[in-house]
Amino acid sequence: AFFRLPFITAIAYSIIMYAFVNVIQTSYLMATTSFDAGLAVMVAFGASAGSYLGTHAQYLKGNRWVKRVAITVMLILGFRLLLFA
Repeated sequence: AFFRLPFITAIAYSIIMYAFVNVIQTSYLMATTSFDAGLAVMVAFGASAGSYLGTHAQYLKGNRWVKRVAITVMLILGFRLLLFA
């Protein structure tokens, strides 16, 4: 484990940092460009639903299962980007 933190705890700390950075980036983009508010709401809803379901899966399945699923999804998305981008 990185810095001897459990996987879920490490992810929680990184999400807090990403949230801070995303607020700054979103504020800048909203001030400088036009955006589709409907799409923004759908993205926010999808992210919230994914976070909620992921948290419940972690409590039901445990730390090891969530780590394996996260790594599998990242590998699939990485290969997909390499093959189709």
